[in-house]
Amino acid sequence: MKSTKEQPLKRSLVSKTKVLVCFASLLLVFSSCVPKHVDPLTLDITDRDKQQSPFPPSSEELSASPFLLLSLVTFKDPTVTGPRLNAVMTFVHRAFEKNANFTAIPMRKVDELLASEANRRFMASNVADAIQLGTTLGANFVSQVQITIKESQVVKSIDQFVANVNFTIFTTDSGQVIFKQDFAYDSQDPERSEADLKKLVQQYFPLRAYILETRGDRRYAKISLGRSLGIKNGREFLVRQRTVKNEIVMGLSRRTVSYSPLALASVKVMEVMEDESWVFIAERDRDKVMKGQTVFAKPEGRSLF
Repeated sequence: MKSTKEQPLKRSLVSKTKVLVCFASLLLVFSSCVPKHVDPLTLDITDRDKQQSPFPPSSEELSASPFLLLSLVTFKDPTVTGPRLNAVMTFVHRAFEKNANFTAIPMRKVDELLASEANRRFMASNVADAIQLGTTLGANFVSQVQITIKESQVVKSIDQFVANVNFTIFTTDSGQVIFKQDFAYDSQDPERSEADLKKLVQQYFPLRAYILETRGDRRYAKISLGRSLGIKNGREFLVRQRTVKNEIVMGLSRRTVSYSPLALASVKVMEVMEDESWVFIAERDRDKVMKGQTVFAKPEGRSLF
């Protein structure tokens, strides 16, 4: 007769086996739905692949130079010490640099500029002053930052805290507000803080690329982004049509670029190189996707594992 201890153990093993079998079955189902890819370079370039959108990118647009960001602290409560301020700003700038092709002007350099005699009347909270300084430094965007400490404690002789960050970003060319959000930085849970901010950054500042070529009668397309900007296999991009207008306004030439509000198609990365990637185009979308169009990265989804 089997002992009472052996019976629960056997039931547990059977249960785990069933879970593993179900999981393996799901993997087989998912894998059967994934299209079988070939090397795009082995495919011919057809007449349809040679067609180009009416507004292809210029050489300057293809260079994908990072956006320069100037951050100005307009408020910090008395408990925001130097090390805390440095930790918060490093966290914020790293999120923008990793997820949105930004380069941030170091805070040390900003402090030196604001301490100079030439900027003694500068007010960080004044948008006009902020834009003027940003323009002088060649920044594309200026941010105004407010930091308050919500919680703090000493854990094993280490200062741990939770900061609320109010971050507003506007352009230096028009002063338009692009981003105005509150988010938290928890020094004891930096991974969660990074994941939350990453989602916001990817939503408001999606990586932009261009379709450089298509192959296999538009079965695959090469885009101008790769692993150097964090692109991985499976990343999805939305294809949008753009319109470029050149106008003369008050005697000056002005170029305006606009994008269709609705995406033409969604494509998925299947091969990543250093600065370029190949994406797969579903058969239903091949009449709508062509060389020269613009693609915008969708925010990365949370991994199931």
